[in-house]
Amino acid sequence: MIQNMLCIQLPISLPELAMKFGCMCVLQSTQRTLTEFQSRFRETLNCDQKLHLNFRNPAYPAAALYLVAIKAKLRVDKALLVKDVNCEVESFEAICSQFLEYFPSLKPAEVVQREKRTHTAPKTTYVQVVSETPKDTSCPKPPPPHPSHPKHRVLFGLRW
Repeated sequence: MIQNMLCIQLPISLPELAMKFGCMCVLQSTQRTLTEFQSRFRETLNCDQKLHLNFRNPAYPAAALYLVAIKAKLRVDKALLVKDVNCEVESFEAICSQFLEYFPSLKPAEVVQREKRTHTAPKTTYVQVVSETPKDTSCPKPPPPHPSHPKHRVLFGLRW
């Protein structure tokens, strides 16, 4: 083909991405998510911003496919997906973040649990206390023997 000879890469479509990465089972939900994202995102923009909006970037469908597939517990090679849509990793991450702002339910369960643990746990800061008086460097006393120690196993004058 002429595109191959000229090294022109045409944008890959969402169905092609889904087929390549084995995610055909989530294709319809990905298309719905992408359409809903586009309409919600347009609502937040003013007229000037809407004029310059470009959803033809293949990173948008790729990000939608990636997030829906991960939520459905399908394995998707993120690096290969980013490479196939000819996108920078940082911009792909930014687009994924935008999707998660509008659809927090797309977060995988592991991420939600991790966030809950980090948000509910009190944040502790460790401060090293430096005292002006030197610490006692003598050896500490050993703890007393446990009651089950043979020395203490005498009952009514009999050893047991």
